[in-house]
Parts: sequence; structure tokens; C-alpha cells
Amino acid sequence: MKRFAASLLGALLLAGGLATPAVAQGGGDLQGKLDKKLAEGWIKDPLWITDYDEAKQKAGESGKLIFGYFTRSYSY
Repeated sequence: MKRFAASLLGALLLAGGLATPAVAQGGGDLQGKLDKKLAEGWIKDPLWITDYDEAKQKAGESGKLIFGYFTRSYSY
């Protein structure tokens, strides 16, 4: 039992040590980073269409297919 407890403790310490740099890098000015990213040209004037009806109309006019990418957040 002592051997198991020591192994478990060692694994937890190792996992905690590996996670520390990731947590340290996560700080900073997140709102500033978001604002900077949203100000970039490829986001302000995108080449893609976000309205389904508009995409459907343009696809019909040009004879092209619609490429759709759907995602969601699992955070509540």
C-alpha cells in the first residue's frame, strides 16, 4: 500500500509540475489579445459568408457547393 501511495504521489507531483508552465503562460491581457486579433484584416473583411441564406443564393448563382463548418462550445 505504501508503494502505491508513493507512486500516486509521485505521479501527482509530476503532473502538477508539467502543468505549471501552461498555467503561467495563460496569464496576460486576454482582452487586449482578443481586440488585436479582431482588428486584423482577415477577420474584419473575411472572404467567407456567415449567413446561410446568402451563401445558398451565391452558391446557386455560381454553381458551387457550400462548405459549412459548424462548431459549438461545451462550456456552459
